[in-house]
Order: sequence, then structure tokens, then C-alpha cells
Amino acid sequence: MRLVEKKVPCGEGAGSRKGIYKLTDNFFRFWFRYEFTNNAYYEMLGADAASKEIMEGISDYMGGCF
Repeated sequence: MRLVEKKVPCGEGAGSRKGIYKLTDNFFRFWFRYEFTNNAYYEMLGADAASKEIMEGISDYMGGCF
């Protein structure tokens, strides 16, 4: 499925310890950015308030997708 990829800086080998891992699937990136970390908070708010709060910061998230 290749959901995670390793990004290595230019000039470094594939086995470099300076690499970072990044989620490649946008659905999983959204899930771990918003829902996974704030699940209890969003359940407490309710669906309407939670979606409103997510939509306030969605432009920051979408910038990395495109």
C-alpha cells in the first residue's frame, strides 16, 4: 500500500539517519492530524462544532496536499 515513505536530504544516502518519514495518503494524513489527536475533544463538541473548527484550519492542511 506504500502509506509511508522516507524522505532523505539531497546528498545523503538512502540509509541516512537524517531522513524523515511522511504519510503519502491524504486520508491518513487528515486522520492523524485532526481526528486521532483530538478524538475525545471533537466528540465532546459535537459534529457541527467539530466540523466548524476543522474547517477553520483546513487551508493550512490543504496547502501541503497540493
